[in-house]
Amino acid sequence: MKSYYTPVPEGTYHDVTIEDVARDGDGIARVQGFVIFVPGTKIGDNVKIKIDMVMRLFAIASVIQEESKPEITLKFPEETFKPNTWKRIAITITNTGSIHAKNIKIKPSSDIEFRRIPTIPQIDANETKTMIIGMKPTVRGDVPIDIVITFNDAFDREYTSLEELWVMVVVYVDVRTSFDQRIFPASGAIGIPIPSCSLFCW
Repeated sequence: MKSYYTPVPEGTYHDVTIEDVARDGDGIARVQGFVIFVPGTKIGDNVKIKIDMVMRLFAIASVIQEESKPEITLKFPEETFKPNTWKRIAITITNTGSIHAKNIKIKPSSDIEFRRIPTIPQIDANETKTMIIGMKPTVRGDVPIDIVITFNDAFDREYTSLEELWVMVVVYVDVRTSFDQRIFPASGAIGIPIPSCSLFCW
């Protein structure tokens, strides 16, 4: 019969943050300083656990999976793009969920060409990563991009989320060059100075 005190009796539930990782890979949390081993977790995961076994110096717990999951969001830079022109951009991916995500894959819609979008091995809870990709719009206007993001959690459950982003794709026309060519086509023609400016042409 157990006669020692523990702040985490068997069968009880606790909200914990994983603070460390044991040699065998199990996450380590603490309640009132008492060590709890939580398999399938990483440092920084915020999880709800159930105490499965209590020993004199530590306890073993399992994650309540329904309440612990990753959430992936994506952000593009607010820039203007030219049609049919490659541009290098930096996008940010953030895990706003309570546990880490792994095998994150990003698949954009076909109105814009993308290159060098890698599979991200892992993003911890509350972590943000930035990656550089190539982007080339094939249409003009205020273009919507539908992006499908797939990823797994520590228990290999698969998730799919959809992000809708908008980018502005325009053509810049030099008004001075266009005006000069039509009004003063001959070499050496005399004319008045015309301020240089740009317009958006759809």
